[in-house]
Amino acid sequence: LGDAVITATCGDKQYTCSISGGLFGDVDENGVVDADDANLALLAFLNEFMTGDSGLTASQYKAACVNGNATVSADDANNILLYFLTDMVYGSASWKEITSNPNAPF
Repeated sequence: LGDAVITATCGDKQYTCSISGGLFGDVDENGVVDADDANLALLAFLNEFMTGDSGLTASQYKAACVNGNATVSADDANNILLYFLTDMVYGSASWKEITSNPNAPF
């Protein structure tokens, strides 16, 4: 979770690269994917539907959109909950299998 800045120097030139990232499905950004994240994704979907504003930050919105279509939906909330429950019951879960999102991690 978080941001990183990488700086490299070659001769007299300096290059900087900023990287931002978070945990896929971790909407509350606490380092774990759990039922609270599914709840936040569902509330974001409902808020956006009713008011036009999800109430999430940009990084939270990105973490909530696990199906990869750039819009948080009830399907995303369901997939986050399914990931959490699968991981709890079987000890591991696959975002790619759960979401059918080819860009999802493992």
